[in-house]
Amino acid sequence: MARKKLSFLKKEVNIPVSNKIRDSKLGKSRKLRLPKYIRQSIQEMKKVTWPGKKETWKLTFAVLVFSAVFTVFIIIVDYVFKRVAERVFL
Repeated sequence: MARKKLSFLKKEVNIPVSNKIRDSKLGKSRKLRLPKYIRQSIQEMKKVTWPGKKETWKLTFAVLVFSAVFTVFIIIVDYVFKRVAERVFL
């Protein structure tokens, strides 16, 4: 395992740096890493189990209902705090 010196400190401190992190910062250009990243991303996306159309609509509806309820809750809390602040400070 390599060690890295922290020069910005008044006292030099050695911290361990894994070889994988050290090697990724050395010598490899972004052009060489990008195709590998894209290939790995495509492979991972193929492993995903995507929801069906019915499940997607059901979850979308649930998110919309939750958002509406939470919005109403925030509006009520905001109104209550506004009224309390007006009575206390005015």
